[in-house]
Amino acid sequence: MNSELAIITGGGTGIGQAITYNLVEKGYHVLITGRREQPLKDTANKNPEKITWVSADVSKEEGREKIVAAIPESTQLKYLVHNAGIITPLSAIKNLKLDEFRKIQAINVEGPLFLTQALIPKFNGGRILHISSGAAHHAYHSWGCYCITKAALYMLYLCCNSELQEYGILTGSVRPGIVDTDMQTVLRDDKNSFPNQDHFKQMKDDNQLVTVDECATFICQFLTATTDAQFAQKEVDIRD
Repeated sequence: MNSELAIITGGGTGIGQAITYNLVEKGYHVLITGRREQPLKDTANKNPEKITWVSADVSKEEGREKIVAAIPESTQLKYLVHNAGIITPLSAIKNLKLDEFRKIQAINVEGPLFLTQALIPKFNGGRILHISSGAAHHAYHSWGCYCITKAALYMLYLCCNSELQEYGILTGSVRPGIVDTDMQTVLRDDKNSFPNQDHFKQMKDDNQLVTVDECATFICQFLTATTDAQFAQKEVDIRD
C-alpha cells in the first residue's frame, strides 16, 4: 500500500463510492468504511489493489476503533472524508422521538467528531473534508434532526479548523447540492410526506439532480487541487 491513504466513510455507495473511484484514478489508495459489507466489497472489487474496506459503524466507539486498526502502522493519512450520514426518519418537531434524534446525531455528528479525534495521530499534515448540506443553514419542515445535526457538523468544521491547524491538518466543508443518490430516493418515497416532497420528485422527473460523478469530480478537485487558503477559508457550494 502507498505510504499515504485516504479514508472515505460511507464509501460503499453513492457519493462516497464515486469519490473513492475518483481518488483511485488520481493514484491514491483508499480505505472505505460503512455498516454494510456487501456494498463495500462490491466497491473494492473494482480495484482491490488500491481500495480496501472495513465494515464499521462510525457512530459507535468500537466501529471507530476498527477503522483506526485497519490502517497499517507505516501508513500516513492524507485525506479523511466524512461522507456517512442519514436523514431519516423524518419527523415534525412535535412528534420527534428522543431515540430517533440520538441515532441521527450519533451518525452525523458524533461519528465525524470522534473519528477525527482518533485519527489525529495518523496524520502528517493532510486534510479533512466534511460533506455538508444546505440543511445546515436552512430549516426544512420535518427535517429537524437532519438540519440540526448538519448545522452541528458545520460548527465542528469551524472548530476543527481553529484547533487542528497546529498539527498541520486543514478542515474543509462542501455542500454537494441535490445529488441523485439513494437518499433522494428515500425522500421521494417516504410515506411520512413533508411539504416540499413534490419538489424533489419534480427535480428527478426534470433531470435536475446532480449526478454522483459530477459531485465527486467537484469534491475531489476541491480536496486535492486547491490551495490551503481556498480549502479552509469557507464552506463551498457546488452550485457556486
